[in-house]
Amino acid sequence: MGVMLIAQGAYLGRVGGTLPTWAVATLAAVSGVLLVLGFLTPIVSSLAALWSLVITVGGLSIAGILRPELGPAPLLGAVALAIVFLGPGAFSVDCRLFGRRKIVILQAPGFLRDK
Repeated sequence: MGVMLIAQGAYLGRVGGTLPTWAVATLAAVSGVLLVLGFLTPIVSSLAALWSLVITVGGLSIAGILRPELGPAPLLGAVALAIVFLGPGAFSVDCRLFGRRKIVILQAPGFLRDK
């Protein structure tokens, strides 16, 4: 996900010449780098999901340009939403800063109890 965002940012930065295009390219590249490092993962991945939704709904046009080469935007949006809900991995900066999260699944009384 992060590598794809870096690639999209590099592509937009290479083909775009306007200020909004450069701003979108910079945001895509920075969010990709932060996702690769695993820093501020829930925030960055939710922004990436929102960015992918804007590209998908907007007919693949953002910042005044039309690029059909940005076709994997719906897939990137789905992966970004999954990362929002799953959180960072064990080898991320977020894990080192905030600690690992433990998932606890509670059982209802009398449900699937060994007898």
